Amino acid sequence: MKIAPYFIASLVGLVLISAAPKVQTTGKKIDFNDQNLVFPENVMAIIENKCMGCHKPDSRNEKAKGKLQWAQLADMETEALIDKLDEIMEELEEGSMPPAKMLEKYPDMKLTDDESTVLQTWADENLKRLTGE
Repeated sequence: MKIAPYFIASLVGLVLISAAPKVQTTGKKIDFNDQNLVFPENVMAIIENKCMGCHKPDSRNEKAKGKLQWAQLADMETEALIDKLDEIMEELEEGSMPPAKMLEKYPDMKLTDDESTVLQTWADENLKRLTGE
């Protein structure tokens, strides 16, 4: 039968499509300066599980609080937000977050390749929207 090769090819295609990391287009929107910064559920899950422990207002890690507080992104002027998203992209591309010292104590906090890709895509999409590119 000739149907089997088409069925197998379709099945392989579906598996490949479903395995690709995705950024959801729905999620929590945070208003600022007449713009919306969207935190899709999958992005928020990564931030909450891997980033928020150090990068939140009540964190005991003063250095991390000083570099980035996710909750403050909504209050930033557009130019400052663009700069912060650029910094986030750079950190993700370098693989420097979480820092090695943190990963020595908590290896499960390491971002997977898929998680890093999702965060990079999220930051890049917001940068393009904010800069009009």
